[in-house]
Amino acid sequence: MVFSLILPVFGVQFSLITTGFPSKDMMNTLQRKIEKLQEQQNKISEEMRVLLKKRNEELSNVLNHLPSTHLDPLILVGGLLYVIEEAAKNPLKKEQWHQAGGKFQRRCVVSKSHQCFSNSGTENANL
Repeated sequence: MVFSLILPVFGVQFSLITTGFPSKDMMNTLQRKIEKLQEQQNKISEEMRVLLKKRNEELSNVLNHLPSTHLDPLILVGGLLYVIEEAAKNPLKKEQWHQAGGKFQRRCVVSKSHQCFSNSGTENANL
């Protein structure tokens, strides 16, 4: 008596016979599917690494051109930690900072010069 059960695994259907083991062809199909998914995962990981590097370079560029860069780096780090804490606690403040950042970014993109840094420290000081 042959008993078969069709199971969908990773989008591939295979049947288990009375022995309870999938066929060699099905195992090969599953292995190829796993390898394909691992390749996709590696590709996505590499894309994330490149994008994070680009974001870090852009943030570094902004910090290098901000006025008042005579501040101790620990003060800047402390300020960033404060912003992270406040953004988590206060969605309204987070949205205000997001809007101010967008305005700053648009001004920089339009001017394509360091003039966008001229009054950024005073314009949004009360946020």
